[in-house]
Amino acid sequence: MPFGLQYGFPPMAPENKIRKLWKEHAAKYDVLIGLNDEETAFYLRTSGALQKYTEKGFGKKILDKTIRLTTEKIYGKPAAEFASSYAKAGGNVYLFRIFSKLESNRIGAAHCLDLPLLFGNEEAWKHAELLKGIPWAEIDKVGKKIRAIWAEFARNGSVSENSDKPEVLKISRIDQ
Repeated sequence: MPFGLQYGFPPMAPENKIRKLWKEHAAKYDVLIGLNDEETAFYLRTSGALQKYTEKGFGKKILDKTIRLTTEKIYGKPAAEFASSYAKAGGNVYLFRIFSKLESNRIGAAHCLDLPLLFGNEEAWKHAELLKGIPWAEIDKVGKKIRAIWAEFARNGSVSENSDKPEVLKISRIDQ
């Protein structure tokens, strides 16, 4: 995962030692890991050079497919592999994904979309292109639910099936 922790650099051990260390320590630490459903859209849909070719038709289809493939390769697959390995080592791990349900926002569930949801500061985000077309009331409503889920996980190391989850969030415990 190029934008995540790297083996051999603090706080991660070298990759050839990680399995042994996970087995020794995974049960001690609860992990919540995840991604936004269209992470690479932040880089591709905001490109002025690409925009005139990818706003509609075949160009849009190619761009959407590129975003899907690159998001899975760079973020989705590594997050799922980490979660699975951690669970197999005896760790308690939850994997989440944040989706976008609004057609009015051309960027979608891109890299960093989780930040305004988690920090909930309208003043800091009111001019962000990332949120263009999304009413702040919706960000605030969804953000409160996500913050409650994160707080529940921080308190308990788990997320109840009965927790009030926003429809843009998919979260599940990864079993061994």
